[in-house]
Amino acid sequence: MESFGWTAFFEELENVFSLCQSQIGIANEGFVDYVTQKLELSLQNVKKIQEVLEIAIEPETELEEEEVVVRKYLDLISTLQSCIIWLLSYWDAYL
Repeated sequence: MESFGWTAFFEELENVFSLCQSQIGIANEGFVDYVTQKLELSLQNVKKIQEVLEIAIEPETELEEEEVVVRKYLDLISTLQSCIIWLLSYWDAYL
């Protein structure tokens, strides 16, 4: 799991969310741009991780134990993508 840089990715995402939470109501244009960039970067990172995981699964073969784990991570990545996209749209609507 660490080989995909999960820990750093989730720490950065958590930092962005914490920053958003602490700044609600006092956002200025620079902060808005910063948060938007961080969320978009998070989404790009999620997509890169997804691509790497999809390569690990060979189509039309019996799933081995590792591939089952990879599929679970792909489900997680899909959920993360949806959450980040929702946050971006919510952020735009909030402003």
